[in-house]
Amino acid sequence: MSARIAGLLAWCKENAISIDARLKIIESEDNTGITVLATEVIAPQTSVVQIPKSSVLSRRTCRFAGAINTAFEEQHPDLDEPNLWLSLVLLTELSQGTDSKWHGYLQSLPLSPVPLASFWLDGEDDIETERDSKLASAWIRGTAVERLIQRENVLPKLREFYISIVATTLQKLGLAPNPPISFKRFCYAYSLVSSRAFHIDAYHGIAMVPIADAFNHVEENQVHFESDYHVCPACGSFDQCEHDEQDDQPSRASNLSIARSSTEDDTCEMVANSLIHPDTEVFNTYDSSAPNSKLLVHYGFMLEANSNDMIFFEIAELGEWLERLNEIPMEALHDDEGLLRGLGASDLFFEIEQDENSKSGGNNNGGRFAINAEGVMSEGLFTLLVLRNMWKTQQDGERRWPASDFFDWLRHSSRLLFILLTSIISALSAAEDDEDDGPPPTPIDDSSFTQDTYTVALGICSDVDHLCIQKLKQLGPVDVGWGADWGEILDATPPTSTKARMAITHAMNERNILVACRETWREIGELVAGWSSLMDTE
Repeated sequence: MSARIAGLLAWCKENAISIDARLKIIESEDNTGITVLATEVIAPQTSVVQIPKSSVLSRRTCRFAGAINTAFEEQHPDLDEPNLWLSLVLLTELSQGTDSKWHGYLQSLPLSPVPLASFWLDGEDDIETERDSKLASAWIRGTAVERLIQRENVLPKLREFYISIVATTLQKLGLAPNPPISFKRFCYAYSLVSSRAFHIDAYHGIAMVPIADAFNHVEENQVHFESDYHVCPACGSFDQCEHDEQDDQPSRASNLSIARSSTEDDTCEMVANSLIHPDTEVFNTYDSSAPNSKLLVHYGFMLEANSNDMIFFEIAELGEWLERLNEIPMEALHDDEGLLRGLGASDLFFEIEQDENSKSGGNNNGGRFAINAEGVMSEGLFTLLVLRNMWKTQQDGERRWPASDFFDWLRHSSRLLFILLTSIISALSAAEDDEDDGPPPTPIDDSSFTQDTYTVALGICSDVDHLCIQKLKQLGPVDVGWGADWGEILDATPPTSTKARMAITHAMNERNILVACRETWREIGELVAGWSSLMDTE
């Protein structure tokens, strides 16, 4: 056992942190972190780690809680982000060295900053200057990672907080050595907080939680973090207290059907949510729905394949098409007989959950226009392309119907289009499953299809190709085309360039999504064109 692990475990014992004897804490293979292994079978619902809330590091428990909480109450509203304040808390404890109550825990943390993608920026000489960061910055160009970084704008917030809060607070606490604690050191603390902090309750807010942060992340995790959120925000009491009467709030005990001891109420836990097998690493999940863009920006790592990845199209990228649709009174479609209402589930599109847009770095378009990890369009993007091409077909043809007649035709035609495209998807899927190279799929026998149906379908295929090509051209370094062998570039990138390798891998994943979507609709287009030509000869 390394001195670092031994020091951590001794500190845990001193601070009443209980770790299941069937768990083994070891150094990670690269010696930069910690890994948790199971030595025996552990049943689901087992509490494998219990951490007293008095042992978590928050602005309520730190050595300088009084001064920091006073500064928090007096701070500007723009500087109220919890991660910033916990970074200050962590910085003050790190500055205490062996005098800190949390030294045994703090000495187990990584010595180098966590490689958050927010720090992969050119020109940030006081954070990262090495080639690895600059190369990584070039490779996230045009990706969801870049958009999330731009939207969250972390570095300017860190600088403002460091100048206006950190420096003055450290001065008041007598923690301003010569030379002073640098902005780079504050960013180091922030990287640890961003990648490790847990949300505890209404009193502590977020906190550093020893041992709970030792479990690495995967989507299919075996353990999860539990903590009772409903405590008094003023004193942390789980039971009824004087602040309840002041705030006219009901007792928090009513949130649970079974009363528990005060010791249990004041504890965080890691609980098994599935069977844990012996001789395997035990994983937590930091966010089960997080795409790689969020993992890279907030946690400094990514998964090789992430089913939550998604590519969003900004309003600006679709502006010309959306403007043309302004001619259509869209409210006419917002009823029980809307464009895609009643069509049921489909392989043509998927429905985006409400918060997936923000997690993936999408813009303020409500998350409607996207392509998921399987290369499938969102319902919003599919609807946009259907509307655009049906309106275009109506306007380009000889017909100039009143709006009411157009919508009757639109609703009817959209269902025909849906039947056509769904049939083609099924035919392509069946052909793919057939091991023998048989004849091409035959057209479905449906006399209700018109030439307009095929024209709209071909228009959608063309639009998908255009959108994907435009996105592909935006990806990666400006001097490396999307058609280049990015895999070869990745192989030539040294293993020590961890940030660049993650950035290249993420760009490749986004490229693969776009290529898959483009290829699917190219195949659809070929069948539509073939079936349409057969219709012309009849």
